[in-house]
Amino acid sequence: MERAQLNDENLQKKMHCHGDGEKEHNCCHKAQQFAENEATQTQQHQCCHKGGCGQNRETSDAEKEENFQRVLIECAKEHLSKKPDPKIIQEKWDRRFMDMAKMVSSWSTCVRENRQVGSVIVKDKRVIATGYNGAPSKILSCSEKGYCLRDKLNIESGTRAEVCFSTHAEQNALIQAAKMGISVDGSTIYVTHRPCVICTKLLINAGIKRIVYGYNYPDEFSVTLLTQAGIELVYMPYDENDSKLISDSLKNG
Repeated sequence: MERAQLNDENLQKKMHCHGDGEKEHNCCHKAQQFAENEATQTQQHQCCHKGGCGQNRETSDAEKEENFQRVLIECAKEHLSKKPDPKIIQEKWDRRFMDMAKMVSSWSTCVRENRQVGSVIVKDKRVIATGYNGAPSKILSCSEKGYCLRDKLNIESGTRAEVCFSTHAEQNALIQAAKMGISVDGSTIYVTHRPCVICTKLLINAGIKRIVYGYNYPDEFSVTLLTQAGIELVYMPYDENDSKLISDSLKNG
């Protein structure tokens, strides 16, 4: 009985596993090593006859298999008890791609305050296209011209989106994917600002299933369309301190 208790304590020490990912695999690897050690080591003990017979014997194959199975069960329990929350994992990936969209927005050539927009289209945790708001190819950008046409015409933000030299970030991301022959059906788009109604229509027809954004945009009709289309709209506001760090790193780079 004392020997069995010692074995149980040794098993618990050998089975102590923590963390997830690769460390979980290490736990199972330890289980395999334990079984191999049981098979190769000459762990001998007194036979179980009352009073002991004074003879030694090697651990039987059945006992080795039983010990190995017990280690695997304990390992599985450890993994299940520390299985990460899917919501936490999703939020982690969302934040990564939102930070990426923020960096892409720094490429924008828009000169209006707080209208530098970046977007990233992602499918199965893989980036398939990016876009930022800027003038079409061979057209001088507003930053090159040195003025904003919409400001000159006193056009209110969120209205008459067609009167602008720039192509929106979401549109450029869709165009990039189309030029490369990549389907965006079923993808998620991460965008710094909530899409306008024009971009919303394009995203719906392109098959985008989820939109994650960090800043609001004064176009409520787009929300109506997205709701009717059944597209998931996720608001993930930026931490301005983090955004400043990203901006400073780009400037210093």
